[in-house]
Amino acid sequence: MISKLAVAIGYPEEVADNSSVYAFRVDGWEIIAEKIGRRLVLKLYLDVAYDDLPEFASYVAGRLLREEAVLAWDDKAQNAVLWREIPENANSAAMKEAFEEFADSCEWWMQRLSD
Repeated sequence: MISKLAVAIGYPEEVADNSSVYAFRVDGWEIIAEKIGRRLVLKLYLDVAYDDLPEFASYVAGRLLREEAVLAWDDKAQNAVLWREIPENANSAAMKEAFEEFADSCEWWMQRLSD
């Protein structure tokens, strides 16, 4: 499923067919694609301290109206994470569109971090 995404977005590096996790390097970021059950989850870890989450959470409601990416706290990583699911049955065009939309979301959130 991750290799199908790589082909759909025209990623220049080859991704093994059986990959369950892969880090796509895009625009200086590392977008993680992870196959979890029957879905593909895209993730971008954001350098946000736990105490700063309330400020960033105030943006969430407005962003949910524009995009499918979700901001959450990853207890295991002790870091904020932006994530989005891509259904297992998504065709190549839908995968490419979802990845591009997620990359746009990543850019927006990264800009908030630098502000």
